[in-house]
Amino acid sequence: MLATNKQILEISNSIIILDIDGTIVSDSEYHIEEDILELISDLKKENTLYLCSNSKDSKRNTKIAEILNVPLINSPHKKPNKAIIDYINNEEKKNIIVIGDKFLTDGIFSKNINAKFIKVRRISNQKERFIIKLINIIDDIAYAIWKMM
Repeated sequence: MLATNKQILEISNSIIILDIDGTIVSDSEYHIEEDILELISDLKKENTLYLCSNSKDSKRNTKIAEILNVPLINSPHKKPNKAIIDYINNEEKKNIIVIGDKFLTDGIFSKNINAKFIKVRRISNQKERFIIKLINIIDDIAYAIWKMM
């Protein structure tokens, strides 16, 4: 099941790790839709947010983090590697929630760190590269199979 904005807004007193590509913006894009900006602003009121991306475009990731005023996890590791968790501050031992569009990265990452995974509807556009479209199809199939187990 994909989460709704209402369900996401019910989250409080947690650390939220947000994926960038497909979750906040479409692949390789900078433009963040107004409803996403508002949702993130509302989430920041009662939670600690971090951005996490497997994209190699660190300049873009940093720019998106600046636009949102949300720290970017600066880790040499990529999701689903659980070592990423060592790069966030969780001294208060808050619940951790991973919000993302891909099961094979975000979902497995959440399982590796014993966090809740909230899968959202993927943000995409017609300009996405073929390899990204293929990865998304494979991910959707893997998620569908996992849900049946």
